[in-house]
Amino acid sequence: MTKLRKAAYAIAAVAALASMSTQCWAEALGEHGPRTKNVDIINTPLPTRDVDNPASQPFQVEVAQGIGQFTGQAVLFTVPAGKRLVVEHFSSEMGIATGTAVDRYLLSIADNPAQPGTSSFSHYIPPAYHAACQFCVAGTELWVASQPVRMYVDAGKALAASVSFSTSPGPSAFVFYSVSGYLVDVP
Repeated sequence: MTKLRKAAYAIAAVAALASMSTQCWAEALGEHGPRTKNVDIINTPLPTRDVDNPASQPFQVEVAQGIGQFTGQAVLFTVPAGKRLVVEHFSSEMGIATGTAVDRYLLSIADNPAQPGTSSFSHYIPPAYHAACQFCVAGTELWVASQPVRMYVDAGKALAASVSFSTSPGPSAFVFYSVSGYLVDVP
């Protein structure tokens, strides 16, 4: 008897749901078919912004130092008022005297752009590759670094790069520092 009672309850429940569903469709369709409303379509672009990625101001910079001016240290960019720089990638290519080793690259935030050697924060980036330089003065090796980073530089501060060596970089030394990321507006 219990199985028969459960089956009867199940059939009653299905019938009740079917009745409710039919009633809902009847209300939606109305007496003479589907209800319609007038819809005006306006082909006007709407202003949008990407709230998840405010990278609306792409940024990239490359700074080079050549023979005679080589210090291995450079201010790459000073962030203007009302902006914040978000750095996403750092790379460098450098030619130095054979036998000299690159200890590390530093990507830094200089609180005072006139003194890039003093910083409040730095990323230490190891060299990734080095070999004899095919297009350089004889006795020069090419050192390369390339790495994703995440760094935030506020308005009025400078993004600076430097490199440290095991010995003198030589009279024909040169360096290229490249950085990419984006600027965001800061209220």
